Amino acid sequence: MVRQKKQEIQEFFLISEHSAADPLAQKPTPEHLDWSARVAVALEKLIREYDLDALTYYYHGAPDSLYEKLQGGFIVGHSLLTAKGIPCAGEGDLKTCLAIKICDIVKRGGSFCKIVAADYEDGTILLGHDGPFHLAIASGKPILRGMGLYHGKQGTGVSV
Repeated sequence: MVRQKKQEIQEFFLISEHSAADPLAQKPTPEHLDWSARVAVALEKLIREYDLDALTYYYHGAPDSLYEKLQGGFIVGHSLLTAKGIPCAGEGDLKTCLAIKICDIVKRGGSFCKIVAADYEDGTILLGHDGPFHLAIASGKPILRGMGLYHGKQGTGVSV
């Protein structure tokens, strides 16, 4: 199943090369692509086993933990599931899942931004993007990039 998922990834996405413009965005490593494929297979099994119509998750924990590695592999699988009409979102954001589903039903795309209030010590308000974006807004194949550090969360891996 992992071999088939790797083939699907190769056909679905454009795999980036190294980028001088963004030193954090590089060609995905074979290890990160393999991990993303394994996680994508597991996500599809989860969807089937529990007959899910959507999926969202939240993770904030210890750096370099198994859970951080797991959530670092979600992006590719979530993008593939979203393209198949099963919206996925991070940060436990059910509103984003619903918005992606509505965009899918009306055959339009979207990428969503939300206010994330985080008034921990210095009273800041953060505006955050949540994905994956709906592929109907892409002008071509979505691009996979290796990220040495994810923008906005812990971990490394493959990003769309």
